[in-house]
Amino acid sequence: MNKNSQKILFLPIMASPWPQRPIEKGQPFPMEYVVWHKTLLDFFSKKNDCHFIWKGILLASQKFDLAQKIIDDNKFKNIEYHRNRFTDWFGKVDKIIFDTPSTAFFESIFSRIPSLALYRPNDQNLRPNAYSEFGESLKPYSDISEGIKVVNQFIEDDPQKYIPKLKTKKTSILKIII
Repeated sequence: MNKNSQKILFLPIMASPWPQRPIEKGQPFPMEYVVWHKTLLDFFSKKNDCHFIWKGILLASQKFDLAQKIIDDNKFKNIEYHRNRFTDWFGKVDKIIFDTPSTAFFESIFSRIPSLALYRPNDQNLRPNAYSEFGESLKPYSDISEGIKVVNQFIEDDPQKYIPKLKTKKTSILKIII
């Protein structure tokens, strides 16, 4: 890894909707989610000026992660697969990408790490306050190619644009995230 290259963590989110989340629907159809991840891995592998960490998540009944297999089979030089805790990466990565808003996204925002959470307006409805509070850190995309463009813009942009300035002095933080 080049000393000057960005280190970027990608965190796939596998979660069902629940009332406290600012998002009302879950991920797109599972096979499209697989295509999205395969396309991201291909895109990441071509960004030689960056080093990526793919944060693996295994559900309780899951013993296999396709992303890990793809990374291992292709021997990508600039992508690593890890399953350690998400917060272990704080202070070790320059930016974090989430494929949907989540609790982990909020943790990275409050830790002042440049972060991007994507969402699909056709599949996911955000609460109205989410749009205004998270600024550049929360971006829509309607198809995989548009999602790749959004991710590329985040990688290329000034990281400071992706640290929201949340107004927490007069408002309870619970009103922002709930």
